[in-house]
Amino acid sequence: NAVYVTNVTWQQSKYTFKSEDTEARLRLAHKMHSGLVLSGELGYLSRKQKKNPHITTNFNLQDGLNSHSFIPAKDESHIVGSLTALWHPLEALSMLIYYDHNLVPSAAKDILYDSAAVRAHWLPTDHWSIETRGQYWAYEDDNAMFSAFIESLWEINPAMGIWAGIQLSTVSTSEGCDFYWTPYWDQRVMGLLRYHQAWEGYSMSFDFLGGWARTEGRGSKLFESEESEEKDVMIDRKYYDMMEIYTVETLRDVFEYAFVDCPAKQKYLDALLPLNPNGVSTAKRVPIPEKYKKDQVQEEAPAVEAPEVETPAVDAPKEDLIESPKDPEEVVVEVAVESED
Repeated sequence: NAVYVTNVTWQQSKYTFKSEDTEARLRLAHKMHSGLVLSGELGYLSRKQKKNPHITTNFNLQDGLNSHSFIPAKDESHIVGSLTALWHPLEALSMLIYYDHNLVPSAAKDILYDSAAVRAHWLPTDHWSIETRGQYWAYEDDNAMFSAFIESLWEINPAMGIWAGIQLSTVSTSEGCDFYWTPYWDQRVMGLLRYHQAWEGYSMSFDFLGGWARTEGRGSKLFESEESEEKDVMIDRKYYDMMEIYTVETLRDVFEYAFVDCPAKQKYLDALLPLNPNGVSTAKRVPIPEKYKKDQVQEEAPAVEAPEVETPAVDAPKEDLIESPKDPEEVVVEVAVESED
């Protein structure tokens, strides 16, 4: 989605990207005498973009903050695959390790990822099931996501195959991206009711989920402040490595960085130009202070212990000893500061 400004109201411009995936894979599995099952898949994925007649080359989207450009996905093909190891260290416990190399499900961008997962399934009793999962994704655009999941189910009606229980899960992504799902903190507590039937070689189940979900918003990547607050202590100590900081003096400066580039934005910038001295923008990016850079270097530098030097003790006559200096007297310094509003 991209937001732009019109003459009267705020409007939202929504772009729909569509693509079609064609995928073929070969799978090979081998079961060892110990019961360990190793399997691997190798395939070819072709993603073809479908043209949208409502989209032109004048996008309001951006590849990144203030990039002022957007390059949509193209028709491409990629080699994809996965590796899986499954074993039963105990009769009631199964473990699975999984690796996957694939494309992010996004029609706007072609982004590859590598993912690793671990799953454990334990049956404490015939009517109680516990499953845990953890998975990590490393994306081609230097992003990363982590997911944790736990589920506990009890069979409340064995004759009908009805199970009930609870699911707890959380998902978090390092950086936000408009082109695929990147939650900051997505936490869920769900009640689960499952209908499950199994036959020799076949199984079937239906799940009914309902519960509570909580999603936290991600922090801003751009901050605008009055020029007089450029050296604010909160900015100085926390946010230089997290976002771009600009000082602004007029409403035109705010418009220059608060909205994405579009014809409506340019119209407002031209109309508000007389607010700025000499018709020139006064918005400035605040550089990282040298003090902040030095503090970062000092925190990263390892501490070096000074070598110990032994000094031989010398016995002196009692009368030759120098009296130790007394504590210095308190000194009071008064500074008068005059300022004009």
